[in-house]
Amino acid sequence: MTKTILVLVVAAGGIPIAILAWTMIIAFLAAGSAALPAANGSESFLGQTAEALTPLNPAGKVRFNGSVWNAESKVAIPQGATVTIIAVKSLLLHVEPALVLSPSLNPSIPRTETCFPS
Repeated sequence: MTKTILVLVVAAGGIPIAILAWTMIIAFLAAGSAALPAANGSESFLGQTAEALTPLNPAGKVRFNGSVWNAESKVAIPQGATVTIIAVKSLLLHVEPALVLSPSLNPSIPRTETCFPS
């Protein structure tokens, strides 16, 4: 009989603890998502990259997130180049050439050569 009472006490005490833990997890996730800026619709496109499917001079087509979009650029962009979306007007993406760092300028790529010969 004491074993049954002990099991009931532990089980009864475990439920509120589980509910409290679940509530804390939900509150933590909700607080983290509230700190993120809202990215709805075309606002989420800004700063993303796409691929030029045709030359853009000034208008052409790009592939963004698996879809083909009409795009315009102020500078000529060759087919196959990576572009950055800087604005969205209706169904037209305004793009510019994507900044591509050379390996010598990219800090995430370790340098194997030194400035001074040994």
